[in-house]
Amino acid sequence: MTWEIAVGVFALVSFIGMVVGWTSKIYGTLTKLNASVDSLNETVKEFKENQNILMEHVHNHDVTITAHDIRLQAHEEQIHKLTEIIDSDK
Repeated sequence: MTWEIAVGVFALVSFIGMVVGWTSKIYGTLTKLNASVDSLNETVKEFKENQNILMEHVHNHDVTITAHDIRLQAHEEQIHKLTEIIDSDK
């Protein structure tokens, strides 16, 4: 075996080693990225569930506030009528 063949075999083995190294690094990076995306999907799903609960809670408050507003308006009308009765008695 001449030195040219030995250098050629060494270059070929080095190139294959370099490609395997790059491939393993890329595979590791893609695996971490996939795990991060899965974690992000779970977090977004939890946030959406919490958002739905919060929106329902806010809607219930809106209904309660509306009921209080109606009652307050009725009380104000009663006060206004009583004030008119008192003013008419004077």
